[in-house]
Amino acid sequence: MSSDLQIQYEQQRKKTVADSYSMSIGEIANLYEDGDLDVHPEFQRVFRWNDGQKSKLIESILLGIPLPSFFVSANEEGIWDVVDGVQRLSTIFSFLGIYKNENNELVEKLVLEETVQLPALKGLTVDDIPKDLMRTFKREKINVTIIKQESDAQTKYELFQRLNTNGSPLSDQEVRNCILLMENKDFYTKFIDMSKYENFQSVLSFNERLTDEKYDQEMLSRFIVFTQNKITTNDELRDLGRYLNRRMREAAATVDLQVLDAKFKKVFDKLYSVLGDDAFRRYQGGRYTGGFKLTLFEVLALGMGQLELSAIDAVSNQRLIDISQSLINNQDYINNTGSGKSASNRLKNLIELGKSLFNS
Repeated sequence: MSSDLQIQYEQQRKKTVADSYSMSIGEIANLYEDGDLDVHPEFQRVFRWNDGQKSKLIESILLGIPLPSFFVSANEEGIWDVVDGVQRLSTIFSFLGIYKNENNELVEKLVLEETVQLPALKGLTVDDIPKDLMRTFKREKINVTIIKQESDAQTKYELFQRLNTNGSPLSDQEVRNCILLMENKDFYTKFIDMSKYENFQSVLSFNERLTDEKYDQEMLSRFIVFTQNKITTNDELRDLGRYLNRRMREAAATVDLQVLDAKFKKVFDKLYSVLGDDAFRRYQGGRYTGGFKLTLFEVLALGMGQLELSAIDAVSNQRLIDISQSLINNQDYINNTGSGKSASNRLKNLIELGKSLFNS
């Protein structure tokens, strides 16, 4: 047992290459202004602090209270992507009046709120703080740990997940989005644009909770992954989240976005035009009932997504209706759904079932 632990330890230690530095707030601000540090303002949709939380951070720095370490990841160009500390750094830069939004526009300087130990901060901006206090503020030291580029990509993902799910719970997809943004901004932008596509949103017909948890984007991730990759064994899907992470990173580096977008729209245009918001609801007793059913998405959307564009065009409206309404009595569907059926046991079979039904 101890030898197994030693082997695992040595393998995992090799996957992370890191250095730590102590630098002043003034130095980190200079890196940001020079474009050598990216705090990804798009992350603000995920990590949100109110002005009270921001003011408390500024108070802590002014009082010399040490901050937790910041983690950054060096990308191919040597720019530091902030892995942990996005909100803290954006707050500092907002207070200093140098923070820019995702359109590269300067945002208004942070107006501080009253804090417990320094209530006189209320209503002040950086311009109102005495110069000697600002000198002290900029000289305060922070610790930065740099995850070097040669570190394993999955290790970076897991580090981001561990560091950023302690304070505010993030869904797997929210963490995945952050990693996609750091690795390929163009792909991330296209991904978000696709997730808002009207017919895609209409056929999912999710409630507010699922939308807030980015479950629609989770479904889009699955569509991209399972229409770009052929599943060879069920064992590949034993850890579905990890599989999606790896395949989405691969897609961000290799997928032709125009081809992907064309297939995506063709599939969901057809589903919406024929079935509307009943597309992924169970058909029983002569009508569609209930809410979104994942296994129907896997058969219909992922199965159709396996086809070539011309084959998708060839699926008649009546054929789609017949498949949708007959699945409840399809023995292959029944055998692969229901309680106790894990994703690793059902996904490959249901996607292949959908493909065969649309091809027949």
